[in-house]
Amino acid sequence: MARRGNAVKKRNGYGSSVPVGGGAARPVRAVRPGRRTPVPAARADAPAARGGASALGAVVMSPWGWRIMAVFALLAVGLCMTFFLDGRTAFGGLWALISLAWSAFAWKLWRMHLDWDTR
Repeated sequence: MARRGNAVKKRNGYGSSVPVGGGAARPVRAVRPGRRTPVPAARADAPAARGGASALGAVVMSPWGWRIMAVFALLAVGLCMTFFLDGRTAFGGLWALISLAWSAFAWKLWRMHLDWDTR
């Protein structure tokens, strides 16, 4: 006979007492800790904390947008050099054009991020 005095009671399989949704039900609204009223939803026309979102939104507000584009531009420069050294000038020229375009876009994102960050 097993002892039940020190047995751990399983709640929902994960150890928490929060009910877990099945995925097909309607979403559960968040409730503030210590209160019974739900958290108000963010309005779509509400400005961001630093003066509003720009035309590109989160890509400008995050510093990772321009950094990732700069890395892609450097990879394109590497492909450009590889194709030129291999004697395939058409592909090298195409990747030179791609690297210039990605560099210009990364530079524009960086400038927009600096403008957004200093507001």
